[in-house]
Amino acid sequence: TTHMNEDDVVMGDVSRLEAALLELDKAYHPKVIFVVASSIAAVIGTDIQGVCNYMSDRVEARLISFDQGGFRGDYSVGCQSVWKLLAEKFPKREIEKRKNTYNLLGVSAGAYRIRSDVWELENLMEEAFHMQLGTCFCLNTSVSELETAGGAAINLVLRDEALSCAKVLEERFGTPSYLG
Repeated sequence: TTHMNEDDVVMGDVSRLEAALLELDKAYHPKVIFVVASSIAAVIGTDIQGVCNYMSDRVEARLISFDQGGFRGDYSVGCQSVWKLLAEKFPKREIEKRKNTYNLLGVSAGAYRIRSDVWELENLMEEAFHMQLGTCFCLNTSVSELETAGGAAINLVLRDEALSCAKVLEERFGTPSYLG
C-alpha cells in the first residue's frame, strides 16, 4: 500500500510508509494498525519494527509489526506466527474469567467452509455445554474480543498451527486447551 519505487528500495527510504501510517491513523482512527513487510521490504532489510517504534509517538493507533515477508515456509507458518503474535499482544492480564466461555483457536478465512464450521461449533457448544464463544482466532474478530481472550474457561484448538497460540494463553492465563 505504500507504493515503493526503485529509489525507495535502493536507498531504504521509509517515508512512504510513515506517510501511510499517518494517513490511515488520521482518516480511520483505528485502535490498531498492523504493519506487514512485503517480500521486497524483507529482502532489503527494512526495519519495520523500528519504524513502528518511532512512529508510535506520532499516531493514536497501536502499531504492530509483522516483518516475515513470506520467506519462512508456507501459509500455515504464517497462520501459526500470526495467531501466536495475537495471543502475545492483545489479551489483557487483568481480565475476569468467564466459566461458560471458550475460544476457538486456529480459524482461518482461507479454510474451506470455515464460517459454517464455526457456526456449527457455536451451536454444538451452546446446546451440549451451555457455553458461549468468546474469541475466534481469527474470523470476524474485533480488537475488543482479542483483549478479553484471557477470560475464557477453555480453548478449542482446531489446527496444529494454533498450538503455539494455545500455549501462550495457557502460560499467561492458565486456560486449558483441547486439540480437536
